[in-house]
Formats: sequence, structure tokens, C-alpha cells
Amino acid sequence: MPPATATATATATMSLKLGDKVPDFESDTTEGHIRWHDWIGESWAILFSHPADYTPVCTTELGRVEQLAVDFKKRGIKLMALSCDSVEDHKWVMISFSWIVVGCFSRYYCV
Repeated sequence: MPPATATATATATMSLKLGDKVPDFESDTTEGHIRWHDWIGESWAILFSHPADYTPVCTTELGRVEQLAVDFKKRGIKLMALSCDSVEDHKWVMISFSWIVVGCFSRYYCV
């Protein structure tokens, strides 16, 4: 019998790929509690991840999505950012980035 610390030799694969249907989940967001599939409804949605709050990449990525949010909305596409930080932290990040980048409150959810 192999030792308890032995690891499998199978290669790791990502469980989701571009175009895959995201499994249903429930979560608190910057705009309240949601159930993913109910929130999407009959729309298209983009669930994108970003690095930790208040990092240079986070600022660039969230700001750019904010700038494009109106165009996505015109096409019936909902946006949601996914991060490892808390929802409370996101509320402050979304407010500050939104005003800095486009001069309004955020136009998308963050989970």
C-alpha cells in the first residue's frame, strides 16, 4: 500500500473552460444575495476574476470593465467580478474605482 503522502500522477485540468456553463451557486454580492442561474435569467453573463483589491491590475481591470459596462448592458450581458476579498471590501473598492474611472457608481456586481 502506498504511503498516505503519495500523490496521484494524473495531470490537473481546469474544471471550467471558456464557453462552459458555470454551475449554479449562491453568494453574497455587493448588491445583495444572489443565486447565479436565477440572477442570469435568460441573459448572457460574464463571470470574471480579478486579483486582490487595491492592486494595480485590479484597478486597471475593474476600471476597464466599468468603462465598458454600458455597452455590455446594451447587448443584454450581465457582469459579475469574482475575487478572494470580502464583499465588504468590494463595496469600498467598487465605489472608489467607479468614481475615479467614470464618475458614477459601479454598474456591475462583485462577489
